[in-house]
Amino acid sequence: MALRRSLIVVMLAAACSSDSSSSGPIGIDSLASAYTAYLCNATTRCGLIDSVATTLYNVAVGRLVVNTFDATLAANGIAYRQGTSEALRGLLHLLDAPSFTGVGASGLNFFDDPSVTLSAAQERDMLLVESLQQALDLLAGAGFLDAYANSLNVDDYLWGKVHYVIFNSFLDGDLNNTLIAGGGVFSLPPQPAAGFPPGYSTDGARFTVDVANFGLRPTTETDLSFGSGSNRRSVVEMGPNGPVRAQNVIPGGIDGVVGHPHYGDQVNTWLGNGYHDTLLTTADVVAAAASRNAFSRLPGCTEGAPGRCIPGKGSNATDCISEVFIDAPVTPTVIQKAKLTIVDGSGADFDGTANGSCAVHMVICINNNDPRIVSGAGTQCQPTNVDTFELKKPRPDSSRPEDQANAVTMLAALRTLGASTTTGDHHNVIDYTVPVATADKCVGTYVVIPLRNGVATKKLFKTKVTRDDGVKDLDLFSVTCAP
Repeated sequence: MALRRSLIVVMLAAACSSDSSSSGPIGIDSLASAYTAYLCNATTRCGLIDSVATTLYNVAVGRLVVNTFDATLAANGIAYRQGTSEALRGLLHLLDAPSFTGVGASGLNFFDDPSVTLSAAQERDMLLVESLQQALDLLAGAGFLDAYANSLNVDDYLWGKVHYVIFNSFLDGDLNNTLIAGGGVFSLPPQPAAGFPPGYSTDGARFTVDVANFGLRPTTETDLSFGSGSNRRSVVEMGPNGPVRAQNVIPGGIDGVVGHPHYGDQVNTWLGNGYHDTLLTTADVVAAAASRNAFSRLPGCTEGAPGRCIPGKGSNATDCISEVFIDAPVTPTVIQKAKLTIVDGSGADFDGTANGSCAVHMVICINNNDPRIVSGAGTQCQPTNVDTFELKKPRPDSSRPEDQANAVTMLAALRTLGASTTTGDHHNVIDYTVPVATADKCVGTYVVIPLRNGVATKKLFKTKVTRDDGVKDLDLFSVTCAP
């Protein structure tokens, strides 16, 4: 706030000084306290003064950048324009110089008014006053009509009328081309808004803890709206064994459903720089839960015929040891032949687009109580445990990059089934430290199958899974990505 007040002081001092021939620095910091004391002694509306001063400063300093740096660079045929940090630091460097000249390290005089021939200090003062006058003209003009209604009363130029924030829903933004007609109803506040400002008035500014960035060269009431800042504020007190206490706030709410109690319920806390306690233990979270949802686990291979899992063309006596579920529509024929086709860009392609490859959601299940797998004598396959899991195809050292990547991904998933070591000449055997005996245990992963020259590509998957008694389940299945 001192910087905002100070530059207004500089401009007012230039306008009111009886000795504009002075060549000494105008004290960008020294006049702030005197200015505040004068205004706050004249009125008790110090909050109003701060708000108005913030508006005046940000519009006036934008005009000053245009009248000094931009104008000088343009006059010298230079197209480059400074960003916010560079421009403001440049102004302070020149204005705070022990002996003001307006000349930068480049040798250019950025405070030169070509229409007059005066001392450096006089031309500086003229540009300061001119920038302040231009700011007042802008604020009273058409560009700020909705905010200030052409008012000539500076008390109306409240910062919160032009510095506002809209929390755009992804459906009302340009993230991943998700702009959808009518998506603004999910923004906070809902868009389009009925009046002005269309968002929540907010404080904060540049170069502060409460970051709230906006345009450097504003000419309209929307140029000062919140452009970027913190999307989360969190404070954590750490102890010897981890976090002891934490507070947090997000600009919105933890529920994305419009109308629910926690949809947008943290907005006011965030705007007011407040926080709420963060729950750190599972017990606290469970105790404070407003509701619970039960999510089904990864599909197991326990369904009756026709089912969805693919045993993999092994023996009925051992096929229940390991099976695979492919998250795609299957038919009894697909299950029997262990051959499945996914179309690029279809609902079974989990990258969501027709982009020349299929992202396949694959779930590997072991020790399955699968009622479909019955021997010729009518005996259901009985799972016991899994001692080793060998991925024979694809392998981490395959010649094709996609096969290497898919093997690495599948083996990483299989390691999560239990403590293990990786062995084998091709580093493709997962040897579990203790045989995994949990029934119907599944792990999911994704493999990617690219089209080859735009033509359907088939990938074979071959496994050998061994129990601790040496019994093996040899499985083979294929997945084809088709255009």
